[in-house]
Amino acid sequence: MSKTRRLAAIMFTDIAGYTAMMQEDEARALTARERHREVFKRTHAAFNGKILQYYGDGTLSIFDSAIDAANCAVAIQQELQEEPTVPLRIGIHTGDIVYTEEEAIGDGVNVASRIESLAVPGSIMISEKVYDYIKNQLSLPVQSMGIFTFKNVQSPIQVYALAHKGLEVPNPEQLSGKFEKRVSATSPKTFFQRIPVWAKFVGGFLLFLLLAPIIYSPFLQQSVQASQDTITVEDENGNILEQKAILFEDMKTFIMAPFRQTQPDSANQWLSMGIPYGLEMEWDQDPYIWHTYYESDRLKPFNEYLEEAEREELAYVLMGEYEVDTENEIQLTLSFYESSNGQLAYKMSYSGKELFPLLDSVSRDAKLILGIPEAHLQEVKDLPLDQYLTSNLKTYESFCKALLISKQNRNLGFKALSEVLEQDSTFAWAHYLLGRNHHLYQRSVLRANYHIDQAMRYRSRMPGIFEADIRRMNYRIKGEPEKALKLTEMMAQLYPRNSIYQFDLIGEYMLQNHYEAALEKIRNYQKIFGEPFAEADKEASCLIFLNREQEGIRRAEEFMKANPNIPQVHFSLGEFQINLGNWEKARESYDKMALLAPDNYVIPLMLSHVDFMQDSSHLVNEALYQEFDGWYRTPFSKFEVQILEQNGKLYSQVKNQSRTSLYPLSTHQYISPWGLGFQFVANELGYIEKVYCQDGPVDNFTLYKISPDIQQGIDALMVGKLAAAKTFLESAQKQYPTHPIVEDYLAHIAFRNSPKYQPQSFEKWVGTYKTSNYLYTLYMKGDQLYLQSEENTRFIDPVHLFPLSPRKFVLTNSIKYYIEFDPKRKGLIITYIDGSQTVFEKV
Repeated sequence: MSKTRRLAAIMFTDIAGYTAMMQEDEARALTARERHREVFKRTHAAFNGKILQYYGDGTLSIFDSAIDAANCAVAIQQELQEEPTVPLRIGIHTGDIVYTEEEAIGDGVNVASRIESLAVPGSIMISEKVYDYIKNQLSLPVQSMGIFTFKNVQSPIQVYALAHKGLEVPNPEQLSGKFEKRVSATSPKTFFQRIPVWAKFVGGFLLFLLLAPIIYSPFLQQSVQASQDTITVEDENGNILEQKAILFEDMKTFIMAPFRQTQPDSANQWLSMGIPYGLEMEWDQDPYIWHTYYESDRLKPFNEYLEEAEREELAYVLMGEYEVDTENEIQLTLSFYESSNGQLAYKMSYSGKELFPLLDSVSRDAKLILGIPEAHLQEVKDLPLDQYLTSNLKTYESFCKALLISKQNRNLGFKALSEVLEQDSTFAWAHYLLGRNHHLYQRSVLRANYHIDQAMRYRSRMPGIFEADIRRMNYRIKGEPEKALKLTEMMAQLYPRNSIYQFDLIGEYMLQNHYEAALEKIRNYQKIFGEPFAEADKEASCLIFLNREQEGIRRAEEFMKANPNIPQVHFSLGEFQINLGNWEKARESYDKMALLAPDNYVIPLMLSHVDFMQDSSHLVNEALYQEFDGWYRTPFSKFEVQILEQNGKLYSQVKNQSRTSLYPLSTHQYISPWGLGFQFVANELGYIEKVYCQDGPVDNFTLYKISPDIQQGIDALMVGKLAAAKTFLESAQKQYPTHPIVEDYLAHIAFRNSPKYQPQSFEKWVGTYKTSNYLYTLYMKGDQLYLQSEENTRFIDPVHLFPLSPRKFVLTNSIKYYIEFDPKRKGLIITYIDGSQTVFEKV
């Protein structure tokens, strides 16, 4: 019988009071044990655990990762606290273990068993070794239970209880279990802690006067240790967390420019993204480092980086160079320049064939060179890149290339990131980015959920700051905006100098239309960073939405005195004047902006708006805007835009994005400050049926209005309520007699109610169809036919097909997009709204 020795995270569980339960109600006890085992098995599969042994009412299992073990334990307890509940105790320890297929032995197993004995039903106890692995995981808060000695265990062990919301956290003083004695409880008050506050203050001040010369004189000759403060925050689940916060003046700060390839070679050009991106991910783990990096392939003049660093009060500018020699060895040089004078402060040169270890070394050495205390480096968690991104260098290369592609072409970026995940399906950060993009751009609800679920599955590998990003996007995608906002607030509190979290917090408030709160955060951001006009465009939007134009004018004029040549300030001032009806002053602002930004195509449109309002403002009013109010959908997908009227003003809000004002160019044509144009089109009865949308100077598409009756008809149809659907759609037809959705869905209902409707006949169309560019699969589910794209091109979510005849179907999420089967060619023909067609051959 072969034996295996390894270091592992060891989990023990058992059902509390199982023997008594068996004596009282054997059936209930057996049901509890089976439910425990079913949940245990399923969750272990999800968190990469290995089950070694079931014994009566308990279990023994191991994990490669202590973080995976802790997350698995939380998932188990949360599920078993739902009906029918199971009173489970869990203990986790990391240690050496020897195991076979039948048994497991070793000190680690013994300690894990002792730790589990301290637990109460619904709780999770962990050893201090497990705590060392999870202490930077914000989603796994803990509470100390004290220090204990256990039989046959040499040294005392500090034990913690996971304090995740929903878990039981016992009173440390009331614990019982297999321990010999308690060395200390959590932290009984010392004599000093019992001294009154006033006495501490007076005594402390006198002691300071006495000892200051002795204590501080050695430090006058060397760098001062960082000042720290403890920040107490509440996470999205109500857990209270504490974290040491390093003051900004003690941080090591710099701006990082894109890395330059000294000997251009297209095969290694991806490293211009891969090197700084990897270093950024490394440094983001350390609260001592504050840096700015813009993911760009364009290198700006050195002086611009100096000015930006000085403006943001950053100490250095980091310029990097690299080349790859004929032996595939990477030569890497980093130069830190002082932002105050542009003088070279530090220069670091490295070479190596393995990128990940090279970046890990550069990251750590840079911290030492910049003066971060060695004690801090020993304490802070610094995960190697290949342990939390991907261990495969070719996959990382593909990932960096996908990021570069995404900047140039969003659609190709989706495909490129999908190909990255084909190489490494456990790449949590790539799943996160792809899920976020699917959600933000309304590409696919199914894919957004799939990728964020995968990111959540593997998120425990990520450093805490990135793991929180994944959780936050999970809340957005799953429709829990309050939790997303709460988590963003927490991260902004923990990292007040991290501009990304401050931006995100402002964005979250604006996305949820909380403009007063967003304005407060903008002003707070301006104070933190010492930039009185930072985020001026968002500040202007909030003031407009809050009808505080006069205040906005004052702010814009203050901004212009300090920065007279910033085009956006003149634009914002023009918006304020427009909202107050000061047409000539608005024209003056846009004329000034036109001189500063002559290529901005929005300026002539805003001037056209001013002309129209001066001559014809009486033609637009609240009643007209209410005609436009509603949801609109594109023909080929579920891309949705809401047009809404509030307080006599018109706004647009793309789903999952922030609101923007609309300004009329004529009674039915409108422009947003960001260049998104709308032209509303009424049908012959005078009801708004569609809108032509122009996104920038090139892209044009059509959106069709989805009135409440139409939406209710669609909802009823999707659950098979044909009579109700027909009632709603016939009501909508009175206003929209030629609306494509109404026409098609009523035709579908008529066909469903006719003798020709024979669902079993659709099975002959099941199969795969392709052209040179696209691959579609049709399949049956129940008596319904569905279409699925294989290539992330036009359709991504499975699309339900509604039959209009035995051979002709319309897609449920689109408008006038027909699938028609050609039995002679054994293929299908797709007819688009403009009448064009594509023929797909059956594979």
